[in-house]
Amino acid sequence: MDIIAVRNPAWADAEHTGIRCEVHFERFDYFLPFIAMPDDPHEHGRGIYEACLAGDFGDIADFVPGDGE
Repeated sequence: MDIIAVRNPAWADAEHTGIRCEVHFERFDYFLPFIAMPDDPHEHGRGIYEACLAGDFGDIADFVPGDGE
């Protein structure tokens, strides 16, 4: 999948096992919510995770618990 941009990376959980972000894929005209994980079955998911860790899309924001968490 071709990626145009990634923005707003933030830890998806307190254990830091995933990174929540917004991804603009070439096939869409808008950003989509996405959770990147190191063990994602898709190469693009693992690539986004590694790029977020490397700081390619800015600092990773802290996890903020929502309702019921």
